[in-house]
Amino acid sequence: MRKNQKVGDRPAELISYKFSVKYGVIKKKFTAQVWLDSESTFPLKRVINGSLLKEIHVTENYDLRFNTSIDAKVFELPKKLK
Repeated sequence: MRKNQKVGDRPAELISYKFSVKYGVIKKKFTAQVWLDSESTFPLKRVINGSLLKEIHVTENYDLRFNTSIDAKVFELPKKLK
């Protein structure tokens, strides 16, 4: 299922799906939603919830920048780690 939505200020497509994981005799069922950036198809947000989970797992990416330059100083280690 796909729906046009937004995550932050980014246009996104919502995809909902179900999956299961089997480990030995234990089988867990999950439902999940993932929001894909409409322009880049990068996953912006993911929510996973399962029948045996006591919490919902959420992953969210934000402040995406594409085709930009990055200052090399960002990758320099602090002096005490060199």
